[in-house]
Amino acid sequence: MLKDATTVRAEPGDRVIREGERGDTVFVLTDGVAEVLRGGSELPVAVLGPGDSFGELAFLTGEPRSASVVARTSCEMLVLSGGFLNRFIEKHPESASKALLNLSRSLAERLAATTAQVVPNASW
Repeated sequence: MLKDATTVRAEPGDRVIREGERGDTVFVLTDGVAEVLRGGSELPVAVLGPGDSFGELAFLTGEPRSASVVARTSCEMLVLSGGFLNRFIEKHPESASKALLNLSRSLAERLAATTAQVVPNASW
């Protein structure tokens, strides 16, 4: 099914997504390195590599993108739309459930890291 997903390439310096824009897609980096930037800063808040996903928050909430993502090397990405994910769930529910579980884990890890930065001595 992933062979049916759209693949895009980006070259160093290309802005893949822009903070503040609307988005209805999730990206999975399959090759290369990209950086996550916020608030107009050129200092990355995260560095992404193969297997990392981005764009999930805007995709899931319908809110504007919370950060920009810029390619630092030549990159290749899968672009997953809502329609694609719905078809994936319908046709391959077991694989889709694993993919969505991995997406949930990724978001949970990011939330935990952010919480640790904001509340360094919290014990949950």
